[in-house]
Amino acid sequence: MITDGTYLELKANFFVEGIPKPQPRQRHFARKTKDGKIIQGCYTPQTGVKEWRERIYWEAKSIRQNNPEMFPLSGPIGLKLIFLFPRLKSLPRRTAHLFIPETSVPDLDNLIKAVQDALIGVLFANDARIVMIEASKWWIPSDLYPGVRIEIFRVLERENQLLRVILREKT
Repeated sequence: MITDGTYLELKANFFVEGIPKPQPRQRHFARKTKDGKIIQGCYTPQTGVKEWRERIYWEAKSIRQNNPEMFPLSGPIGLKLIFLFPRLKSLPRRTAHLFIPETSVPDLDNLIKAVQDALIGVLFANDARIVMIEASKWWIPSDLYPGVRIEIFRVLERENQLLRVILREKT
C-alpha cells in the first residue's frame, strides 16, 4: 500500500476492542434421504463472528453519527487494518514486551472480510469501493488490549498517476 499522505486522505481512525473473529466460509452439503432424494444446500457456520461484526458496526456507526456529512464515503477507498491477538502462554517470556507476527489461524483474508462486512452501509456503501488494503496480525504484549485498529482512507485520483509511473518503471 502506498502510504504517501499526498495520495491518501484519512477519513476515519478507530479501535475496536475484542478478540478478532474471521468471517467463516460458506459450507455446501448434499444428502440422500431414505426415499432416495438428494437434498442440497449451503450454510455459513456461526463462530462468534456475529458479535464481533456488531462491535465493529456500532463503533463505526458512532463515527458516522459524529460526522454525518462525511459518510458514507464515495469513490475509491483504502483500508489499513491491524489485528491484535492476546499473547499465547506458550510464547517465551523473554518476548513478553514484543509484538510478534501471528502466523497461525485465523487467516488474514477472513479477518479482513469480517471487518469489511461490518462496515458496509455505515462508512461506505459497498465493499467494491475498496481499492487498497494493508493488513497485519500480531500477538501483543499482555498489557495491551486485543482488537483491531481500523483506518479508512479516501484514495485520491492522483494515486492513479503515481501507479502509472511505478508500473512503467517495472517494465
